[in-house]
Amino acid sequence: MNNDTVKKNIRKARLERKISLEQMASSLGISVTALKKIETGRTRIINEHVLDMPELLGISDIDFFFGERQGSDQGAVLQDIRNQMNDKVRILTDEYEAKLHSLRKEIAMKDELLNEKDDNIRNLKSLIAILEKKAGR
Repeated sequence: MNNDTVKKNIRKARLERKISLEQMASSLGISVTALKKIETGRTRIINEHVLDMPELLGISDIDFFFGERQGSDQGAVLQDIRNQMNDKVRILTDEYEAKLHSLRKEIAMKDELLNEKDDNIRNLKSLIAILEKKAGR
């Protein structure tokens, strides 16, 4: 979904259907100023009122949010959107798994370093104990 597409679709559909700003704003329960800001992109596009707009304007949700797709049926459009989303999920999952693998390697290296430091501390404590024993003789 592209915010520019949505705001253009709001205005275009409203004008094609000869719905005034006042009529549409009243139907949505918002001010004319708020509707103008939505159409011009000066306010957040996605809010509770935008979800009511496709029905009010008499267009499909898909055409409203993604732009009209000439010659394509909604099932194909939905499948295309679903495929795009699945691709994005796969990419994000791969990135997440790569980062997780990297962090696990880093943790393993830090654990190894920590174990080495613990061994050094034990050896130094033993050495201190030996030196204290010799000094006490």
